[in-house]
Amino acid sequence: MKNILFVASEGVPFIKTGGLADVVGALPKYLDKSRYDVRVMLPNYMAIPAKFKEKMQYKTHFYMELAWRNQYVGVLEAVIDGITFYLIDNEYYFAGDKPYGNIHEDIEKFAFFSRAVLSALPQIGFRPDLIHCNDWQTGLIPVYLHDSFEQGEFYRGIKSVMTIHNLKFQGVWDKKTVMDIAGLDAYYFTPDKLEAYGDANYLKGGIVYADYVTTVSDTYAEEIKTPFYGEGLDGLMRARSNNLWGIVNGIDYEEYNPETGKVEDVKGGAFSHFGASHNYSGSISMSTRIYGLFQFGKHRKLQAIRHVVSPSLSASFSPEKGTYFNGYRTLTYTDRNGVVQTQDYNIYQGMGTGSPPGKGKTASLSFSLGNNFEAKMRDLTDTTGTGTKKVKLIDQLNFNTGYNFLAEEFNMSNVGVTMSTSIFGKLGISANANFDPYAILVDEKNKSGKRINKFALTEGQGLLRLNTTSVSLSYSLSGDGKIAGNDGTAQAGGNPADHYTRIYYHPVTGEYIPGGWLYYMNPNVPWSVNFNYSYSFKKGYQWANGKQTANNSHTQTLGVSGNVKLTPRLAMQLTTGFDLMALKMTTTQFSATYDLHCFNIRVSWVPNGQWESWTFQIAANAAALADLLKYKKSSSYWDNNAF
Repeated sequence: MKNILFVASEGVPFIKTGGLADVVGALPKYLDKSRYDVRVMLPNYMAIPAKFKEKMQYKTHFYMELAWRNQYVGVLEAVIDGITFYLIDNEYYFAGDKPYGNIHEDIEKFAFFSRAVLSALPQIGFRPDLIHCNDWQTGLIPVYLHDSFEQGEFYRGIKSVMTIHNLKFQGVWDKKTVMDIAGLDAYYFTPDKLEAYGDANYLKGGIVYADYVTTVSDTYAEEIKTPFYGEGLDGLMRARSNNLWGIVNGIDYEEYNPETGKVEDVKGGAFSHFGASHNYSGSISMSTRIYGLFQFGKHRKLQAIRHVVSPSLSASFSPEKGTYFNGYRTLTYTDRNGVVQTQDYNIYQGMGTGSPPGKGKTASLSFSLGNNFEAKMRDLTDTTGTGTKKVKLIDQLNFNTGYNFLAEEFNMSNVGVTMSTSIFGKLGISANANFDPYAILVDEKNKSGKRINKFALTEGQGLLRLNTTSVSLSYSLSGDGKIAGNDGTAQAGGNPADHYTRIYYHPVTGEYIPGGWLYYMNPNVPWSVNFNYSYSFKKGYQWANGKQTANNSHTQTLGVSGNVKLTPRLAMQLTTGFDLMALKMTTTQFSATYDLHCFNIRVSWVPNGQWESWTFQIAANAAALADLLKYKKSSSYWDNNAF
């Protein structure tokens, strides 16, 4: 029996904005269960109706590093129509009244989701032979499989399919930002991989690295090879034509049986087979800056503190789009059990070149408040005694929330708080917290807690209920030095800071580096060390001994990472740490890189623990040859039967 995992950003019956959800909800039910074990993985959006949340059962949870934060990953399980659904839980990413928001938020949200999907598989004990990815929101899954997960025996041999439902939406954002968020090496951000016209493109990454690519019809598969329909990726689609197929979506006979149901007959004139759907929305935003200055005297060491307040207010409205004029119809039919059913459908669905607007109307108000604090101090190094300098106290202290006036429940969004600053330019401090204005109900039925549509204040749970919080500290040191024959003077040029990049995932193994390390590039500064501390807290509840009790989770880790360049071509790295809660060492990793100009040699070794492994790799430096001229030998932690 083969195992298949469907992964998508939405799926019936849990959440739907378009035809993608219908495919994900229906197709797994009709694959031959004697030959295939088919399961589905979706985000656990807060917007999922309560009647479906009640069907979910806790499966497991773990923590995963992404975008400089130690993020909680919960896995819930629900069985609907004989299909097992797994829902990835994280309130930081999946809160709100709708599954999608601003693209810059969605970029990080679905990077988290893609990595969480792969990380969760060994935790739930399900190893798919094939992962079926859908649209740009899952485009990083084939990339991650190729990168940081391929060395694991558990993942070795897993194939991937990338299905394009609408090529217009590709998940495009700034390349540098995506590199930091996704934790991928610069190797992947070239025109033959994730880069497209100077930006990073999630869907392109999925198309490049998936074993096969499919789309919703044979016609559309041919259309997207042309400049008119190719949305800038027509060259890539032609390059992948040998592995590109169009597969027409089928009919769910439990939802609609052509033998018993009748679709409304719509008659028209000469253009009866043509039509148009319309999507209208409007938004307005306002922002300003307010400056406050607190002065203490010119002759004092601390002369003044400046406070900058940056409030921002935005409102958006979208009218009801699920109308007759947008192609929506209601079908009444009798199912195989003789029960009269109704099904909404759209006459424009599945046309390939686009999708009709989703149902529903919105009217939301979003508010954010940014704060910045700077101090003006006397410069003690100034011999005249009159010099001053600016010192950053708090780089940012931001608050954000929102309200959807048309939502059926949970109109108010969670309150988010973020803070970051640095001390002496070396000690970095960042913190974030997430607060829920709604109450939680814990009883014999809802043993792990159920969010209810009542404010926490009215239920005696305080003004705001803390969900999660985290704090991280990092301190970096670097040293000057000279390397014979390459002293970094005239031939190096430029600003020395331009020769550094902070990486959070090891370029060989893809393993997370707590706090990151300064990856050495300038021969004038041959070593760097980073120390870091991280703490995270998640509020939890449980029903035990006839009453509500706390079920909170805490994590605390200390970490150190270092990099030293012994010669212009030889660099060595070390990462290690200590888990303060478990009182044991975290993963220790040694690695080395040797640049042979045209080729590079990379060695990585994890000497002990459940992640014990080693990797030896020789690869071409040229991106175009990296996959062709490559030798890799490894012993994976999956070989140790850690799971």
